[in-house]
Amino acid sequence: MFFSPTSDGYLFSSNKLDQLLVEANGKLPTEVERLEANRFLNTTPENLIAYLMQLATVETSRVLAGVDATTQAHVNFKRKEKYPHESGFRYVFHQPGDANRELIITAVVFHVPS
Repeated sequence: MFFSPTSDGYLFSSNKLDQLLVEANGKLPTEVERLEANRFLNTTPENLIAYLMQLATVETSRVLAGVDATTQAHVNFKRKEKYPHESGFRYVFHQPGDANRELIITAVVFHVPS
């Protein structure tokens, strides 16, 4: 095993990126409460679902920024490599205790609707 998980179970980071999802889901009930009751009656179910899904969506750019900042702060981070995909990054890490032994990691962020 090259890397051991941190004390809270994360392999490369102690920061919880899922916090963005928790914040977005926390705002959803407030947003629904603000809607006028007739809006629910006068809106097709498809449009209402699309509207509520949009409210719960986390901006991919925020997730990408969190991945990049967290990864570059890791103790074994060496450098960031060029990566042609706009929704991902490629990094070079070193083995703990051996700075000459490199590990290439590619992180790609996907939006997967639930």
